[in-house]
Amino acid sequence: MRSSPDRKGLSPIVGAVLVIGILTGLAVTLYSSYSRASSRGEEGETLDSMLQSFLRVKEGLERVENGGSFLVQFKPNVGGRTAGTLSTKVSPAWWDYNWTRRMAITVQGSHPADYQLKLVVPKKPEMREDYGDLRFFEEEWGIPLPYWIENRTSDNVTVWVRRLKPNDGTDNLIYVYYGNPRAMDASNGEATFLLFEDFSGASLDTTKWTWHNPVGAFGYSISNGEFRIYTITKGSYANGYRAGITCPNTFPENILVEKRYRFTSAYREGTQFSRNDDNMVDLGGRLGSGVLYLSGKENGAMWYATGPGSQSGVVLSTLSPNTYYIHQLQVRSGLYIKFSYLDSGRKVLMASGESQVTYLGWDNLKRFVGVSVWHDGSTDPTNNDFYVDWILVRRWAPSEPTVSFGSPQAPSWGEWSGWVEFTFRNLEIGDLKLRLEEGGLIRLTGEGAEMLSPPVLLKVGEVREGGEVRWLRVEVRHFVLENGEFQLASSSPVSLRFTCTSDLYTVYPENGRPNAEEVVLDLENRVSTQTSEAWREYLEYLTSLFPPYYSVSVDPSLLRLTVQGFNSAPGVKDILYYERCTKIRVEVA
Repeated sequence: MRSSPDRKGLSPIVGAVLVIGILTGLAVTLYSSYSRASSRGEEGETLDSMLQSFLRVKEGLERVENGGSFLVQFKPNVGGRTAGTLSTKVSPAWWDYNWTRRMAITVQGSHPADYQLKLVVPKKPEMREDYGDLRFFEEEWGIPLPYWIENRTSDNVTVWVRRLKPNDGTDNLIYVYYGNPRAMDASNGEATFLLFEDFSGASLDTTKWTWHNPVGAFGYSISNGEFRIYTITKGSYANGYRAGITCPNTFPENILVEKRYRFTSAYREGTQFSRNDDNMVDLGGRLGSGVLYLSGKENGAMWYATGPGSQSGVVLSTLSPNTYYIHQLQVRSGLYIKFSYLDSGRKVLMASGESQVTYLGWDNLKRFVGVSVWHDGSTDPTNNDFYVDWILVRRWAPSEPTVSFGSPQAPSWGEWSGWVEFTFRNLEIGDLKLRLEEGGLIRLTGEGAEMLSPPVLLKVGEVREGGEVRWLRVEVRHFVLENGEFQLASSSPVSLRFTCTSDLYTVYPENGRPNAEEVVLDLENRVSTQTSEAWREYLEYLTSLFPPYYSVSVDPSLLRLTVQGFNSAPGVKDILYYERCTKIRVEVA
């Protein structure tokens, strides 16, 4: 055991608070004792007046909790002189440390903005069995993208992710996070697609869909997540023997309508766009695709209006009853249409060529989308009976983008934390550039960088048992800026809002037992090269403040400070190690 002074008479809590209080106080008092600039006449006075806002920021960072925020006003116009540019720049950070893994996904192939991208995500050991912990992002952090899980297997999961950005060659990376056993499943088709329905309720959603059944020839039901339409009485569609559901829409061109469904008997049905809401079989006012009973077979077909009361069609090969299909109807610019049938694994079984609709424009046809059934006379040999699992509308691209997955990554502190920089120009003392980085306030000069007010990076305390020091308690704290880069130039006062979006311990002891032999505070990849000299000097200074019986060392070349426990025997853990991450978003108020 390394020797330590006898501190009998102090309770374990008091002993810990005593040392932590001393080191915490340094962050408040070091501005006057550590900074060299504040004692240099006019320059020091100018700095003192300008630093008040920055010191308020530091105080706010140390106190704000998750979800809280504070405002700070900066006065670029100092001493009657014009101030310069306010800018921020941040590095990628880990989104949420409750998620233990992430993968980068490279998207190859262009697509428009607000596009539904299909991903087949391979199963990883840290993923939940139901894949309910998946979260997707345009950047390494930010707001999760909407997604919908289409199919889950033990090997992979098919997911549709709504990308907000276009893929135009300038940014082809997105990210998937996973590895949180307590996460809530966030799969949401309605937030992902232009239109989505999976019939998960007990009844038809009449705020979205309208049921049409002119002569009462059909009925419908919803059960086990399927929408069923069935025949009650057979007759001719011209006499109203038709039924279906429609949804008003204003979809753009370049879309795909898809439905997953099955049928149990010969029938006529379709997914179609129409100009009328109340007439499901308006030959001169629709385009669609589905199954027609022709020549004793159920055939995949497509139809479209060619004139008043007339239409043309394309018929492909036979489909089988009691089999799930994914039926696609494509509409692209110029009103070119085609249809395809896929199996449940999205393997294409049949596909038509493109046909162009010239009789009616898209503005007439896009008014209603729906699913319909009908009879072509009482001679149809069997009744209609079919089931829709889901229906969706998504954006179309000339070719579906492909993706590749990078290696799994775990969270690491070896990531740049970001900084906020303030430049003041034409002051009496010349230009002044200040940077807020990892909670520290630094002045940048032509010769280098100077730490004006250091942060609370490290807290160390002692834990006693039976009146004797037994363990150390070491807490490392990091501040991460999570918003994207922005710039602001103003000669008037500017108010910035600092919001704490996440404040949590990413490392902590289990069951209150020591979890480390030593603690390493590593700043090498967390701070910028411009400020590294200031951080190096500060770490050396910080090391000198510890009592001599503590084993604290610093490697200035690596910006690394190490705290070892009292027991030097290999494998003995006698440090209660906590690591805390506070994420801050900076915005113009």
